[in-house]
Amino acid sequence: MRDPFTLRGHLLIADVPINVRKIPNLACDVGLTQFGPAEMKALMHPEFKTTVLKDWFDFVLVKGTAGAVTICQNGFCCFLQYDKAKTYDVFAFGVFHGIHKSYGQMYEQICLLTKCRDYNAQSCGYPVLHSSTKFKSFRITGNFTTPFIHPQIVVADPKLNLGLPAPGSFLYGPGGLQGTSVERPLLHAALIGRLYHKDCINCIGV
Repeated sequence: MRDPFTLRGHLLIADVPINVRKIPNLACDVGLTQFGPAEMKALMHPEFKTTVLKDWFDFVLVKGTAGAVTICQNGFCCFLQYDKAKTYDVFAFGVFHGIHKSYGQMYEQICLLTKCRDYNAQSCGYPVLHSSTKFKSFRITGNFTTPFIHPQIVVADPKLNLGLPAPGSFLYGPGGLQGTSVERPLLHAALIGRLYHKDCINCIGV
């Protein structure tokens, strides 16, 4: 994992439990997540735009200690349901649908729950290393159009290092990314869908 404040990388090592799937026919290893009318009932208009690794995300602020929200960009929608501790941290939930340009021209669909650097909404795209907010539970899902969906969770470390969640603290399946961040505060959680057939191999410099 790249350290956002230096040019150095860090190798994160953790014991990862084997998750034996009870559903034998998930397409392409992970499969599409469940998304329907129940999730669309929580639809909100985006509150602001900001960049994450040079990609323009639409965001809404995560308000209160519990709730649900759906946000869309270019027909792709993401849903978040959460129950968290009351702190002074600011979190935002965002969506991105398009060509990712930072590390190659890759077409992606991304649902992102992230801690903001400060109280300014535009800081929600900046890298952070500190958080004091623990989540009792959260669930992220989206109406992905690809079976290649990769979950990502990063938690805070007392020494201001990026950390991995504790084994058994999260589950990824047809219901989306579900987890808790009780032992360590949450920095961000995401579902990243890759649409390989839409990658732009001739877009260098775009």
